[in-house]
Amino acid sequence: MSVQVQLRRDTATNIVNAPTGAQGELWVDTTNWRVIVNDNATTGGHPAAKLSEVPVGPSSNGATASFAWVEQAVTLSGSSTTFTLSGMPSYSAILMGISCRVTTAITGTGGISGFGIDYATGGSGYNLSNNIGLTTGTTANGASLPNYVGNSTSLNINAMTSSGHLGGAFAAGVVRVSALVMTILPPTS
Repeated sequence: MSVQVQLRRDTATNIVNAPTGAQGELWVDTTNWRVIVNDNATTGGHPAAKLSEVPVGPSSNGATASFAWVEQAVTLSGSSTTFTLSGMPSYSAILMGISCRVTTAITGTGGISGFGIDYATGGSGYNLSNNIGLTTGTTANGASLPNYVGNSTSLNINAMTSSGHLGGAFAAGVVRVSALVMTILPPTS
């Protein structure tokens, strides 16, 4: 027979304002979905980092690297929709890869049968993903050559014909784009 264990849980606001918990007591933050470890001295306890928040261990002189997801829903129009991923670091980073999902079916004119994503500015000019389908739920796992990017890097979503060439125009549709970005910070000494 299994035994269900349930930990104390509350919202982040309530936990921050709560009195100290017993030493070693675990709370679950239901706002940020993380565990809080208490020490019987610190109000609100010590929040454990999520894996997405953990940088690569520092170098012997303090340099660090971390990974983050940057996501955006893009509404398509015309033969090419150019957008800048909001939330990109203000300093330079490396785009490790990009993926996407059609969240609203794509329609268009001129015989479009798919779409592709490539760099508009600040990139190497390589296609990140090509000839992706138009129906809701279609996904593309994109990998790219690691590329130096920043908060002004723009991407294009281009209409494509059945021959795999640029052509046609979007009338409607929404694509959610997810980019995995790595930042590398300099040594502290």
